[in-house]
Formats: sequence, C-alpha cells, structure tokens
Amino acid sequence: MSLKPRLEFEQMSSVDLAAEYCDRMVKREATGPGDVEDAMRRLEAKTGINYWTIWGFRYRRPKTVAVHVFQQVRNAYLHFCERELRNLEHELTVEAAKGDADDFQDLAAEASALAAKIRKARLK
Repeated sequence: MSLKPRLEFEQMSSVDLAAEYCDRMVKREATGPGDVEDAMRRLEAKTGINYWTIWGFRYRRPKTVAVHVFQQVRNAYLHFCERELRNLEHELTVEAAKGDADDFQDLAAEASALAAKIRKARLK
C-alpha cells in the first residue's frame, strides 16, 4: 500500500482524510477480500467508531463530518499506527536477540521513538 505525499494530505478535506484513515485501517485489519465486513466490525470493537460510520466513509462518503467524529477517527488511526509500530518493534527486538545484530537494535529503538511521537500526537 503506497502512502500519498504529505502535500496531497494537506489539501484533502476532513471528510476525505477521515475516509482515507478508515480505508487504511480496514485494509490492514482485513485478512482477505471476504473479510472486509468482519474487519469493520472488529474495528468498531477496537476503536469505538460505529460500524455504520466506517461503512459510510468507505462506501457513501458524507458531505461533512462533525469535528468530534473526525477527531475520533484520527485518534483511532494514530492508535492503530502506534500498535503497528509496537508490533514491528517487537519483531525487530526478537531478531536482534537471535544473534549479533546491532542494526536490529537500532531499528527497534527508532520504531519505539516513532511510536512515542505518534502517542504524543494522539493525546493532543
């Protein structure tokens, strides 16, 4: 999955940005093409975002989005990214423990630092 350039994100409306966040979370949560609905249900349970809100952003994009809904989606996305980084940090730590791999230790430290930055952004 390719990331859009930062400038393109800066020009997106809050509705488009929330839809992008929902889409990315669903794509990462889904285990395959037939799992999209279940992935949206799992995201509802994990994030507290209503299933129909996620569905709407994916399939029938609203014209506007309430500030509190946008903030909820943004925070959920940042939390999702933080969790992904924690998983990556764990994998890198495991690889570093397998042998003489200072590179893995450095990468794990960078992943941890980035996760901390994301946590700080989420709590603003």
